[in-house]
Amino acid sequence: MFEVFIGFFGVIVGTVLTAFYVRKQERKKIATDLFVTYNSLEFISLRNSAGSILRQAFNQQVKLNWSELHIQLQEDNKWEKVSAVDGFFRTLYELCSHNLVDVAMARSLFKDIHNHWYKSYFEIIDMESGKKHSTHKRLNTLLNKT
Repeated sequence: MFEVFIGFFGVIVGTVLTAFYVRKQERKKIATDLFVTYNSLEFISLRNSAGSILRQAFNQQVKLNWSELHIQLQEDNKWEKVSAVDGFFRTLYELCSHNLVDVAMARSLFKDIHNHWYKSYFEIIDMESGKKHSTHKRLNTLLNKT
């Protein structure tokens, strides 16, 4: 009887450890997949366009919030490009905040990348929009934790 209990206990422990390991690997794969997406030729082109569009908007000396940007960037699909980069980082935040991605790996892969976008564009737009606790600020805080 004792051997059966020990055997059953071993199966349970093995199953739990395997599930934990598999889940950890899945979370790392999601982080890696996001990084591959971010560095795909299509997304490189998209984010280069988005950066250029935002620099042009900022050079007009107009303080832009998210609503004004949405209106001003309707022509030539400019808003779609900016929105795609914005959406990528919002998705990254949601995945991190719900522990669906390996946060340490995401931090390693995206900390500097998001810092650039946040400090160059999103922080300024968020301030103009009156967003003190925006998704971008929360992601920046999460990625910069040590």
